[in-house]
Amino acid sequence: MTSSNPYCGRTDNDTNEPGDSRCEALMHSDGSLRQIIDSCFLRPTSRVFITSIMWLLARWDFALAAICFAIAGGYFLFLVLVTHHIFWEINFYAAVVKAMAAGMSPYNNDYIYNYHDLGYSTGFIYPPLVAEAFYKLRWLFQTSTGWVFIITAHVISWISIPYMLANSPKDWYSRNFLYVWGLYLVLFGLGGMRLLVVGNIAAILFALLILSIVVAIRTRNYEPFWVTIFLCSLVKFTFLGFLLVPIILDKKYLSAGLLIGAVIAAYALNYFITPALFTEYLAQISAQHSNSGYIGLSIFSLATALIKVPFAPNDGQLFAIAIGIHFIFVALVILLAYAIAERRVRPERFDLFCCWLVMSSFLISPRIFDYDLAIVIVPFVLLTRMLLTERGLGIGVAVTVAVLGSILLRTPSSFQTQLSDWSATFVIVGVWFGAAVHWLTADGKRELPRTC
Repeated sequence: MTSSNPYCGRTDNDTNEPGDSRCEALMHSDGSLRQIIDSCFLRPTSRVFITSIMWLLARWDFALAAICFAIAGGYFLFLVLVTHHIFWEINFYAAVVKAMAAGMSPYNNDYIYNYHDLGYSTGFIYPPLVAEAFYKLRWLFQTSTGWVFIITAHVISWISIPYMLANSPKDWYSRNFLYVWGLYLVLFGLGGMRLLVVGNIAAILFALLILSIVVAIRTRNYEPFWVTIFLCSLVKFTFLGFLLVPIILDKKYLSAGLLIGAVIAAYALNYFITPALFTEYLAQISAQHSNSGYIGLSIFSLATALIKVPFAPNDGQLFAIAIGIHFIFVALVILLAYAIAERRVRPERFDLFCCWLVMSSFLISPRIFDYDLAIVIVPFVLLTRMLLTERGLGIGVAVTVAVLGSILLRTPSSFQTQLSDWSATFVIVGVWFGAAVHWLTADGKRELPRTC
């Protein structure tokens, strides 16, 4: 017997009766408009909708990757076709080189911005020895061949960063990697795309450092790492934060201390060779650190905003208090990392704990920008996935920190304006601290789970 409720389409027991005939019979039998709409339109449409939703849920990682890649592609096309503004940091380096060729200081912001019409107001924050190296290699910034070479190196480095941080999955197109790649591009203000379109030298330095860390962990040989971090730290001294990896994993205390001494000696030598330029460099750094907009999203800049709004001390007091809070945080990070490492087997490959250490290296940096967050995103995604799948106290800690951060942002308008940029920082720190709590509260000493 067929069902007493007529509807359009074929039934299980009436497979030979055309759907149109059922609809016509329904309209002629009672003429109920409600039944016609429900049976002929809503019910089949809802079935298609539910089937589509179930299909997407079964392939959520592909769907998420597709959405993220579409957003990132749209942002890239907007910059290229609408704003015509891309790789502006490379253009800035070229302007600095031209200023030096004209006999000007690389820290003469007025000349660089006004003469070359750059359209933005950041300064050259690298030491004089880096400026001199740029000038010696000026063909990179002043010729078409040089631009092609440096952009190619920049793009290759940008592509390799998530691949290495995710432990170089064998199939780069795998489901476990594509959604990580997509989130790398768009999470926390399109950080991954910003790292590409800015054209900052940081992408190349990041890739070299991560590669040297991966090699050091797998071969237990840190020689390439020491050379890489020395050269990178001469460009940006904040890269010394990556010393957390050999110090925690392999107790390389003496080697790390000697490297820090070598970097300090190189900066001191730079001062004695060009004291005037080095003084200008320090003034540039000091001016930027007094402006939270140039510090970015670090814990140091967060402490600066938290102190400045309610108390409004002078710049000297503000810097002293904020840097003190930052160093306390750095000490706590090192102690926390050491405690986790004591409970774990040393990794033989780049695993989740290594991701956590890379994340820690950035959190202890006093200067983090949106494109720097691109490096944090891959560890963030992998650690979040671990917390969601293994569950436990860690996920509760992560959610609590994120929620408390959101509550902090719901403050009076003047205070909220100062802190609104750090919403991502609260979430990042929450997952980072949640992963640490998860490992510390886990029973036994076992190898950490591996990445995709």
